[in-house]
Amino acid sequence: MAQYDGMSNMGALSVPRNSAMLTLNGTNHKQWVESLMLNLTLMRVDLALRMDAPPKPADDATEKDKKSYEDWEHSNRCCLMLMRYNMDESIRDSIPQTESAKDFLAAIKEKYKKFSKNEKNECLTLFHRTNYADTGDIRAHIDKLMGCYQKLKGMGLDLGEDYMVWFVMETIPSQFDSIRSSYNAQKEQWTIEEMTAILAKEEEDMKKGRARSISMVTNPNNSHKRKFTPNNSSDQRFHKKRATNPKGNGQASSSSTGHKNEFFKGKCNFVNASA
Repeated sequence: MAQYDGMSNMGALSVPRNSAMLTLNGTNHKQWVESLMLNLTLMRVDLALRMDAPPKPADDATEKDKKSYEDWEHSNRCCLMLMRYNMDESIRDSIPQTESAKDFLAAIKEKYKKFSKNEKNECLTLFHRTNYADTGDIRAHIDKLMGCYQKLKGMGLDLGEDYMVWFVMETIPSQFDSIRSSYNAQKEQWTIEEMTAILAKEEEDMKKGRARSISMVTNPNNSHKRKFTPNNSSDQRFHKKRATNPKGNGQASSSSTGHKNEFFKGKCNFVNASA
């Protein structure tokens, strides 16, 4: 099989109008592969990446065998053309030429392994440093953590949903201590959706309580004659544990840790470091 430079017949291919073919630039390898596979599939020329090359048919081979080989060879040429055409020239020159599109894609993957490791480390660092105070909104905080969780999962590091719930519950601020204590006291695990709904309701109730407090203090015509404080508020359950955690650093108090802490120790380096 003759080596194919992948550049001379690009006009013969028609890229679907509604799909954007990305250019590999050194920082978007994962997205580039997804874009490549989408376009090759829509163009129905991805056969060479899904199947190994069939034996080259002899002169007396059946028409079926000849057609199968021709289809694979056409797909192989198209895949090589698209891959080499849609990357920066500096990257194209650094990838060894191969006769097989599958081997060429594997060579690209090998080149970007070190980039994947760096990306994974950066994502782990962001995951562990994400703080509720950065957003001030529990749903936005959980969404940010879930974004890191999904990226890590896509890179082969699945922390697990149970660990995700535990991690969120252990790193939210002290005003959620009552919910954290309830979670640690239960044997059953919450799903991420259940945890998000419970924490969001708690946060909403706390914000309503603060709004009532401000209204009672600042409105001189208010019928209430006394200042709204946690001691005379029906929402004092949100404040009762602050005295037990004077640092207010958002970490769980020792009284709220239970069997779940012991279960998750050793599941992640971050847990070991912080335990």
